[in-house]
Amino acid sequence: VIFEDAGDILQPICLPTKLCQECVRANRADPAVRNRARQKYETDLYAVNDLIIKPDTREKGISYAELLNPTGLAVEFFISHHWAEDFGEFVQSVLRHAIVAGPEIS
Repeated sequence: VIFEDAGDILQPICLPTKLCQECVRANRADPAVRNRARQKYETDLYAVNDLIIKPDTREKGISYAELLNPTGLAVEFFISHHWAEDFGEFVQSVLRHAIVAGPEIS
């Protein structure tokens, strides 16, 4: 957490996300990252896949979509993405699209 000095009280100005926390944890735990033999995790979709999706789905051997919706869902839109894209920017893009396209979906 990054704090701002507000007189007698330290106010948080940046709260780490779960993804950020997982990246830091994984980077600190990996000697190959510390020795620069492997690139560190950034808050991108590679990290989402390796640190969140794979651990959540490995035991059942199913996709993340199946984990969240075992009976499936109707698809209105297919979203493509770049794996190295920052996850926060990706989510903001999807939310902007939902705000614009949401009222048009029947």
